[in-house]
Amino acid sequence: MKILGKITNAEMQKDCVITFITDDNLKNEEKVRINTPNPDGSMGRQYFQVIGVSITEDSKLKVQAKEVGYWARALSRREGFDLRSLISVEVEHLTDKEDLKKLHEMMCWC
Repeated sequence: MKILGKITNAEMQKDCVITFITDDNLKNEEKVRINTPNPDGSMGRQYFQVIGVSITEDSKLKVQAKEVGYWARALSRREGFDLRSLISVEVEHLTDKEDLKKLHEMMCWC
């Protein structure tokens, strides 16, 4: 899995939205993931979909992505979740077809 960059900004709207800077060319609707600590101390994966790409003064891409996946595992539903814990977390590009298929299935769960 290729590391694209680190989260520079995060906000909680209806869904969690992250921002990161990268040299890699990303398009809307591409998927990325981050590893975050679960309440029990284990590491969990959170998935995001690119919703906006802009360019910075130094010709890097500023990417915004919103959280996707199974709604019951959303960061906004985690008790005691601190949004500040996302700053500097590495963002990975999700390109494996099997992983993308599993994510699509999770997005369809009710």
